[in-house]
Amino acid sequence: MPQQTAVYRRSAVASVLFLLAGACARPDSPERVYQRAWAQYVAGDLPQTILTVSKESEHWKDRPRSVWFWKFRLLHAEALLGQSKLKEAAALLQNPVPPLSALSQITLRRQVDLANLYLSSDRQQANALLDQASANVTDSDLQLRIRLLKGVGWVGANEIEKAEAEFTAALKGASAAGNAYREAGALNNLSYCARRHGDYETAVEFASKALDTASRAHAQMVAGQAHNNLTNYYIYLGNIGGASDHVRQAIKLLEPIDARADLMTAWNLLGVVHYAEDDFAGAIQSYERAYRVAMELDKKVEAARSAANLAMALIKTKEWSSAASWNQKAADLAAQPGGSSILPYLARNDAHIAHGSGDLDAAVRVSRTLLASTQKSPILRWEAYAVLGSIDARARRFSKADEEFGAALAEIDDARLQVENPQNRITLFSSLISFYKEYVDSLVEQDNDAKALTVIESSRARVLSESLRRKADSTIFDASGLKRLAENTGSSVISFWLAPERSFAWLITPREVRRFTLPPAGEIESLIAAYRNSVEHSWGDPLAANDAAGTKLWTVLLGEMAPRIPKGSRVIVVPDGALHRLNLETLPVPGPNPHYWVEDVELAVAPSITLVAANAKPWHPGAPSLLLMGAPVPVANFEKLPQADAEIAAIQNRFPEASKAVFTGAAATLAAYQKVTPGQFSLIHFAAHAEPNPESPLESAIVLSPQQGQYRLKARDIVGTRLNADLVTISACRSAGSRVYAGEGLIGLAWAFLEAGSNAVIAGLWDVNDGSSRFLMDQLYAGIAAGQPPALALHNAKLATLQGDPRFRKPYFWAPFQVYVRSARWSR
Repeated sequence: MPQQTAVYRRSAVASVLFLLAGACARPDSPERVYQRAWAQYVAGDLPQTILTVSKESEHWKDRPRSVWFWKFRLLHAEALLGQSKLKEAAALLQNPVPPLSALSQITLRRQVDLANLYLSSDRQQANALLDQASANVTDSDLQLRIRLLKGVGWVGANEIEKAEAEFTAALKGASAAGNAYREAGALNNLSYCARRHGDYETAVEFASKALDTASRAHAQMVAGQAHNNLTNYYIYLGNIGGASDHVRQAIKLLEPIDARADLMTAWNLLGVVHYAEDDFAGAIQSYERAYRVAMELDKKVEAARSAANLAMALIKTKEWSSAASWNQKAADLAAQPGGSSILPYLARNDAHIAHGSGDLDAAVRVSRTLLASTQKSPILRWEAYAVLGSIDARARRFSKADEEFGAALAEIDDARLQVENPQNRITLFSSLISFYKEYVDSLVEQDNDAKALTVIESSRARVLSESLRRKADSTIFDASGLKRLAENTGSSVISFWLAPERSFAWLITPREVRRFTLPPAGEIESLIAAYRNSVEHSWGDPLAANDAAGTKLWTVLLGEMAPRIPKGSRVIVVPDGALHRLNLETLPVPGPNPHYWVEDVELAVAPSITLVAANAKPWHPGAPSLLLMGAPVPVANFEKLPQADAEIAAIQNRFPEASKAVFTGAAATLAAYQKVTPGQFSLIHFAAHAEPNPESPLESAIVLSPQQGQYRLKARDIVGTRLNADLVTISACRSAGSRVYAGEGLIGLAWAFLEAGSNAVIAGLWDVNDGSSRFLMDQLYAGIAAGQPPALALHNAKLATLQGDPRFRKPYFWAPFQVYVRSARWSR
């Protein structure tokens, strides 16, 4: 347009027209506009990509032989493909590229786009186009894209090894070319292949790398896809907290860019998370949203998946008619190419629907058909066995029910064997615990306490027992074996089991094995939450306040049981569920002289009866060797602990002749712990802050002094350092554990030190008072120096605190610490 000024001769007019012309001109070159559109495409902002290329295409619409005409047109088509708008994309790809040498790579790019279009409908045509393009392509990004699409094609053909070969080649090429966008895509696809192999831990590793790489490339949609993948894997592994975090991050990334296909996946996964959290209303809402998007995108197989999940949620709410309707809708939609993988899950739903609606013959028939057709799916198989076991148990065909429940246990064990990472084994097992509750209830109906305890034990502390090479001795769990265990260890053992309908506790003494029926888990959990609110604060005084929750807890948990336990005796508690967060010593004992239970019994906590019975070396007060770490330099949000130095000095004074390694202040570092060889010490003590991590408990840490940016001694690192300690003490707030997992128990620092090999661990359930903690620890080590085992020494230290300084008589001050033992021999 500036050439218009040549028509005019007067300079003033020329100047005005020049300015007008400049205002109308496009400020950016096509190259810069294309780069901007490409950045939007990589980020996954497909609506903005389409807006940018549509606007720019107006300038090139009359020049169809131009490179820019085709580059903008093809990028427009690719954005539409990313939105699953196949018809609109096909319209843009309909006309061939002119046969010009300057457009040769553009011609190949159009072929690749057509192959992408055909992948879901005509895989043979898609492969032919990709092969033809691959033979002539010189553009490196297009070469990587061809490999990725070929891999996707092989996945669709269920040729996972061939898909992996393409994705691996793409990953190698993208990494060498510094193409982070394609590298992230390859990693995401490799994670999916690992998942198809059943290797969920490798899948997590690939998807985590994909997420990091996508973030580096500012590839928002690919990052959202990686979050979706991680959600899927964590759901399988039972890490619902981690899954919840990832799916919410996925939605946060995908909603602003309207990535509808991936949002459909995210809503479906959020439904699974809600389902796992027993929020069935939330699950139904999320599944319905995913279903609507799938239908809008004409993705019938994905719609079938959402409908199947919705049916399962309705099964949980016992809406049998609606569940059957949605399951049938899913079956109709799954009758499409690619829908066959959903059919076993629909059969699983049919079995549950038939069972719940009373058509037991159909439930049995469908379950047996499912077992015959799913030889390599432990999860589906254990569900089928569980349905059969439940039907037979309710019909009081107990022998047959036991056989089927036992087969379900075997399938669960097969699933666990595929998982190596301890955190993942813990969470996977936790997600299956509902099955155990039904099985135990069936055995209680038979008055088969020995078998019930055997099944309970098969669900408890599995990872810890395997690490310590402890296997359950079946002879322990008959009445005589259990009584012999109590007699040999000089203990009363209480094993709790919390369940939705009714809970149980077994008291095991040298004289008897007695079962007590307790209220449902929900009622107990509510009472514990209320009582903890009083106990875990300095103002709480349950005895003086006649605390209603504490009184009720005593009645429902110990009221019938406590009179059968001799006063002054030892008690080993195997908790379950919310009871891991409750120190039973704090419960008020009613009567003419109300007092706390700590004044009646010496208490220790064990993860399982199997570990209680473990033949560990007995406690002996030999010459100790001490590792003392604490009073670290303040870091981040952790304040200085004013009494920590004095606490460590007092411990040293209790053992004047013992060999010691002491690290305080700036010397108390992660490197110091790693270099000192912790396995050589019999007593290890930390006086420091603890940092619990409820979502990933093995990321919980003891906070030490900073050195080169490192100051966290994490639970997962503790597990990796072998110990031979008689006792590890973590004198810190909330150091016992971060999260309770059904089956494994309270997971965190205490669990990690037991896993590493310590025979006993003393750790805190709530925030501790620095002053009372110092006194209690001094009394604890006075007892240990005098030859008392950990449980007895801690018991006496608590009594000294309770009965000493009036300021410290409330449970908040004397009761935060518990001793966790891996054998009854380590309580006395």
